[in-house]
Amino acid sequence: MNLYITAQLVGFLGFLLLTGAPYLKTKDNFIKVEILASILLSLQWLMLAQPGLAIINILNIALSIGALRATTCTLTDKAMPLFYPLSLLVILLVSKGTIVDAFCIIGFFSFITSKKAKDIRTFRSYAMVSTIAFTISGYLALSIPSIIFGTICSLSHAYKLIELHRFDAPCPQNI
Repeated sequence: MNLYITAQLVGFLGFLLLTGAPYLKTKDNFIKVEILASILLSLQWLMLAQPGLAIINILNIALSIGALRATTCTLTDKAMPLFYPLSLLVILLVSKGTIVDAFCIIGFFSFITSKKAKDIRTFRSYAMVSTIAFTISGYLALSIPSIIFGTICSLSHAYKLIELHRFDAPCPQNI
């Protein structure tokens, strides 16, 4: 089996874990599965010669471990902004100077920002931007699982945003 096919299989396994993680009963188990999925996705990106995307998943592992070890929400809130310059620096250091790396930065910054959102609409908006950026990265890097799961996730966020908009829209008056 060649490296490209192996990378696709590893990617599918990682994305399947991410898909199942929300159904776990505790936050800690969810985060642990997210860490395992990020390890698999890092491997996939390395197999596809995309170090920027691999680094993003490694940074996600660091964020997740921080969330597991955080004793208070304020500690996590204070540490989160540090990931903006850290991720930019790390991505630029391993960057090949490609458009994929630019989408990595957009996706990861949107991902971090979504975690800081105070309401569901803002969270979903940033999460959708993040998944769209990562889906484009996956398309450019020829990652079939990233394209499939990113598209589904983006459409899910869009659907929920439309649903939120309808729920908040004023009811028409019968005249």
